[in-house]
Amino acid sequence: MDIVITKADKGNVVVVMDMPFYLDRMSTLLSNPVYKPIQEDPTKNLHKTLKHLISEFARETGDETLSKIGKRLGHPSSYQCPEMYGLPKIHKVDIPFRPVVSSINSIFSELSSYLKRLIRPLVGKQRSAVKNSKTFCEELKHINIGSTDIMVSYDVKDLFTNVPRPDTLQVLMALLSSDVTLPQRTKLNPFHIVKLCSFCMLEGNIFHFRGSFYKQENGVPMGSPLSPVLAEVFMEYFERRVFSHTSTEIAPT
Repeated sequence: MDIVITKADKGNVVVVMDMPFYLDRMSTLLSNPVYKPIQEDPTKNLHKTLKHLISEFARETGDETLSKIGKRLGHPSSYQCPEMYGLPKIHKVDIPFRPVVSSINSIFSELSSYLKRLIRPLVGKQRSAVKNSKTFCEELKHINIGSTDIMVSYDVKDLFTNVPRPDTLQVLMALLSSDVTLPQRTKLNPFHIVKLCSFCMLEGNIFHFRGSFYKQENGVPMGSPLSPVLAEVFMEYFERRVFSHTSTEIAPT
């Protein structure tokens, strides 16, 4: 019998599964309406549109980095459609899978990385922001916790597929427009950056699994280097709105 060897979703654990079990879990995951089956690999058509968009914006702005990205976009056959796989959540009942999309050698990879670098300085400024779990533990050492205090953890289920696109792009435009340091990072103006992000969000959310192609209907593309920072753009905005109307006693610290 064929087997699948992979890592668990959390923890440094190797998981060995029968192929039928793996395929059954992936089938359940892909039955979510957010994933829409499509007839064929759209990479070739998207490559043509993306190359035209990049060339147009590079010509308008004179942005050298964008121009280089456009010139490095080779023939469509040089690229691959992102591939989905699943990581088992062995710490949960019924072992659900976390969907992961590998975007290595995708036509969107280099552009997404560039956009990520431009947007990254806009986030992480919230009072509640922490770099990682190690930093979080260090900061806890300097917080006086009373006997009646309660620590609450907020979580978003399926974050990437639930990030609202229009709201995120609107918030991003506002942040970019008020960023006086943006010209130091790029010759692109907020309009160009938001337009490119929009294209990556709407068209870069494709993937395949065992020869079948899908398009993610909502949220930001899984596996894209741009998606975490776009999700952070929206979540920081959401946090500001929510906790501006609540007691400071439950606000993130």
